[in-house]
Amino acid sequence: MGCQNYREFSIGLQLEKIKNDDETIEKSRVFMETEDLFEYLQRVGVLFKHVVDDCVSVIDRDSLEDIVAAFYDAKNIYLYSLDGRENILELFLDQMKQAGKEVILIRSSDDPKALIASMDDKDAILIVSALEMKEDDVFLDEILKRPCPKVLVSTADDSDLYSKADHVFYDYPKGNNFIRNSRSVPQVSLLLGLDLLQAAFVKMTLDRRSE
Repeated sequence: MGCQNYREFSIGLQLEKIKNDDETIEKSRVFMETEDLFEYLQRVGVLFKHVVDDCVSVIDRDSLEDIVAAFYDAKNIYLYSLDGRENILELFLDQMKQAGKEVILIRSSDDPKALIASMDDKDAILIVSALEMKEDDVFLDEILKRPCPKVLVSTADDSDLYSKADHVFYDYPKGNNFIRNSRSVPQVSLLLGLDLLQAAFVKMTLDRRSE
């Protein structure tokens, strides 16, 4: 069943029960007070293993190829973080730069509005968020009007935002209060999504150079 031992199977079974019952983190028995520290850490590890597996399983191959092609062909790639978490994106930015594409942070610009207005159909925009879209986000409203491809990587449960993007990498997590109530899980999912996109971009770059 894909488990290394009975303990991993037992933890996985509890996680599946939480998904099916839609329990909250307070009601769940994944983290039991009677456990010692090592047992607790084992459970955390298995939880994140499930997060990784779930994130990878919801990726659509055709969408992934379209997204990576849009990045590859773009004159400029712009990145807009809905929740202003540019500090957690440094590794992704550095990896993309090493792969030959420098990603421009919209929020770091001296004049974000002017920068957004300059975007054309030869560019691409990456929108990332672990939170739902705010109604008063003026920058996002202007970004969504630009003619360039708009790619969303989000762990927020916001169907309205998904409908406004040209490409959605994944919309995880959904329908699972245990996952959603754990603050670190959406952030890990977001960073994993960016890592997967960067890896796919590098693969396409190597493939096209060898043609």
